[in-house]
Amino acid sequence: MPEPEAPVVWGMQRLKIREDHIFLTQEFYDEDLKLVKALTALQIQMLGGRLFPKVWKMQKAGVEDEYTVLEYKELIFDQDLPDRLFALSSLKTPRR
Repeated sequence: MPEPEAPVVWGMQRLKIREDHIFLTQEFYDEDLKLVKALTALQIQMLGGRLFPKVWKMQKAGVEDEYTVLEYKELIFDQDLPDRLFALSSLKTPRR
């Protein structure tokens, strides 16, 4: 839960993480601590040499037929990225 004067959007977030550090759910609550939406990890399998959720589902609380699904096809972990990639100029005008 955030500090009373913290400039945040959510009143609380609740995480569920397995013992092997696999992220399972993240619930988002409003300032009245009413559940607003939840992000759920599905199809945990090997991706990029690690166990990782292949599918994520974001769903509003109490709305069964509306949701967003994100599915990873491939992941690469521990890849070296050049520092200039995160320079302000690169972030303003990204190159492919």
